[in-house]
Parts: sequence; C-alpha cells; structure tokens
Amino acid sequence: MRQQLLEDWTPAFRLLVGQNKPMENFWTCMFADYWATFSWRRPFDEDPPLGRDPEEDEDLNLEDSRARARTVAQTNRRIKSFFYYHYHKANGEA
Repeated sequence: MRQQLLEDWTPAFRLLVGQNKPMENFWTCMFADYWATFSWRRPFDEDPPLGRDPEEDEDLNLEDSRARARTVAQTNRRIKSFFYYHYHKANGEA
C-alpha cells in the first residue's frame, strides 16, 4: 500500500523536479494524502490493516503528541529521500 501510494505520486514529482518547479505544494499535497492513509503509529515498513486505525482518532497526551511529531518528521524525510533517490536512479545518477 505505501509503495503504491508513493509510486502514484512519482510522475508528478518527476515532472516538477525536471522542470525546476517549486516543490512546496507537491509536498503539502502528497504528505496530506500519505497521512490521511497511514497511521503514524505503524512502522514505515508495515502496511496497515484495511480500515481506519481506531487509535488515530484518540486525543493525544503530551508524550504521544511528541512521539507523533518525531515520527512524522522522520517519515517525511524518508519519503523525500525515496523520491529523490528514485528520481536520480531513473536518470542514471544514483
């Protein structure tokens, strides 16, 4: 599921990078799609079960809120690395 979502966004990424277009709107939309689909509580390499994670709708305490912020930041960096790595690999640069 995660791989498919990232692959679905790959053509738009390649187009914007190839044309030296600003990436901020791409990241905003792609991350919104990603986080609407996947729970921050699940490991990056684990696809979620079908349906919404009921814990996602819980109010977060301070500790969970901080953990979520760290996880989201780390995952967003991994996702950006995925896109740039595959872009450069496709262009024979990786």
